[in-house]
Amino acid sequence: MNNLSLATVGAVLLALGTVGKAQAVTFIDTCSTECGINGNIGPLGEGNPFNNGIPLNIGQTFTVPDTDNVLSEFSFFLSDQSSNPDVVDFRAFVIKWDESNNTPTGSIVFESTPRSTKKQNSLYPMQEFTFNTGGIELASGGKYLAFLSSLKDLDGLADDAWVGESPLSQGFDAYSGGQAFLISATDFDSIIRSSWSLDTPNADLNFKATFVSQGSTSVPEPSFVPGMLVSGVFGVQLLLKHKRNRITTP
Repeated sequence: MNNLSLATVGAVLLALGTVGKAQAVTFIDTCSTECGINGNIGPLGEGNPFNNGIPLNIGQTFTVPDTDNVLSEFSFFLSDQSSNPDVVDFRAFVIKWDESNNTPTGSIVFESTPRSTKKQNSLYPMQEFTFNTGGIELASGGKYLAFLSSLKDLDGLADDAWVGESPLSQGFDAYSGGQAFLISATDFDSIIRSSWSLDTPNADLNFKATFVSQGSTSVPEPSFVPGMLVSGVFGVQLLLKHKRNRITTP
């Protein structure tokens, strides 16, 4: 059953008051229909031609929902149309964020397996890379950084790719719960102990994240989160029922 069908069935069941036990789910989506087709930042990869060959590390901060605080998966969008013969080998990470100093803090809470870009003929559409965390519990209301880095997978071959980002000309903040940050470095340990540079105040990477609750037993009332649109998406099966809230571009 697709998302549209889930939403439609859920709306009917809500109206009838027939939804029983459910596990709450919250989505963060900074780009909606613009994901991977409009705007970019970078390049990510080894042998950055615009930075004396020093790799650029790129990330998005996000705010953990108050109730659904288990990060299930998240996505970034990348495009590798470089003339360099090699692909970009990289990993995704999540770490707690010190908003006062724009610095990661503590230990890495998630590290993906190595991933690689695919060569393509044009910048858009970008390829979506989704990272399944297996379910990691984060601090409710806390700020974290999800970022991409090639520093653990350097092979000496030049490569670079662009990361999807909201167009900088937009006069509004697509996602008020976070921002895009970057840092240049040749050593991985240094990037999780150093201050990162803010891209621009209203810029967000093309970023999606799914959060679930820890065994919700009832369906909360539909609500709105300040600065972010939340909509209910409900699916019904005989043995499984889900409530979903989607955070989209205002």
